[in-house]
Formats: sequence, structure tokens, C-alpha cells
Amino acid sequence: MHARKGLTLIEVLIALAILTLVVLSALHTLLLSTSMTRNTKIRFASNQRAQRALEKIRTEWSDAEKFDKTCVSDALPDDVTIEVFKLSSPTKKISFYENCENAVKDPTPIAFKRVVATAGSVRLILDIARPQQEAEGVGDD
Repeated sequence: MHARKGLTLIEVLIALAILTLVVLSALHTLLLSTSMTRNTKIRFASNQRAQRALEKIRTEWSDAEKFDKTCVSDALPDDVTIEVFKLSSPTKKISFYENCENAVKDPTPIAFKRVVATAGSVRLILDIARPQQEAEGVGDD
């Protein structure tokens, strides 16, 4: 009998094919992970911009006049879209003003408003009540 010295060509090719599959699998996992990390960073940044906008609105709307005018004193973060609705009638959209100078006070004050901030693919919702100091005589429309 002959003693084997080394590997046959078929054995080398099979080992090379297995190694290639392992490397390609690891590379795919790495690329997928990188893509997911990038998407997470984008969503996180969008979430932060939307949160900043809602926090600014919540803070400024502690003033009943700004709440009634549905406005803020100056611009919100870039690429954040704001929509405001009557909470008792979620399909009734209310005009939102990024500058209170142009805003008109609602003649019939609304007790509760829903604010929807959209930034990229992130959509955040804030339900807010009219400040109490001037809430007498205000209906829940």
C-alpha cells in the first residue's frame, strides 16, 4: 500500500469551497450589521429632532395665548413637520404657526389638542391640555 502524502485536488477544492462559504456568511453578517447601525442612527437623530419640537411646543403652550393661537415663538428643528388636531375630533386639523406674529387666536378655545411631530420615518404624538389659569368657560371641543 502506498502512504498518503498530502491532499488530493478534490479535497483542496472542497475545503476552499467551505472556507469561501464561511467567509461570505461572515461578510454578509458584517454588512447587514453596518446597515442596521446606520439606519438606527438615522432613526435616533429623527427621534431627537421630533422630541425637541414637541418639548418646545409643550413648554411654550404653557402660555394660554400661544396655546390658543397654536403657535411657537420661533422656528422648530429642520425637517420636522407639525400637525395639530382637536383631540375630541382627531380628523379636524388646526393651522399651526411657527411664528406667533402671524397667528390668529381661535375664537372658541379648544381644551385639548393633539400634536403630531414627524421627522424622517419617526412620528411622535403629544396630547396637551389648555393651561388651567385661563381654562374657565372653555369647552372640550
